Amino acid sequence: CGPVVIAAVVAVATGRSLTAPASAPPARPAPGRAPGANSGPIPTAQLAEPALAAQTIADRAALVEACIWMRDRATSPALASQLDQTFQRVGVAAVDATGQRFDPAVHEAGATVAAPGPAEDGIIARTETVGYSDRGRLLRHP
Repeated sequence: CGPVVIAAVVAVATGRSLTAPASAPPARPAPGRAPGANSGPIPTAQLAEPALAAQTIADRAALVEACIWMRDRATSPALASQLDQTFQRVGVAAVDATGQRFDPAVHEAGATVAAPGPAEDGIIARTETVGYSDRGRLLRHP
């Protein structure tokens, strides 16, 4: 299956056909398969669908990244609200670290404040820059 997929991707990328030349003898069916089953030219339109899906995912990621950049810089409450509502509709969620235990491998401290008690020592008091997750996949740590 691997060589067929590679050949199909190359054919789609170069615009060539995967159909056998007219002079080529017909392929024999694999043992245990009926003649005509899964034979014939590979439908290149179907092979292009995964490439189109991959491009769509990449395009979505670029748009989400641009919208996060805009949200970080939004000074208008109306614009910020619109971006937040749009994020919610498409599965992008803000991740706020307030109240979590500080982890230097994940979080960056901007400043420290004295904890009211020992139980609050090491707990994040305020998040300056929220993180984001896209359908559960973390895009940026808070």
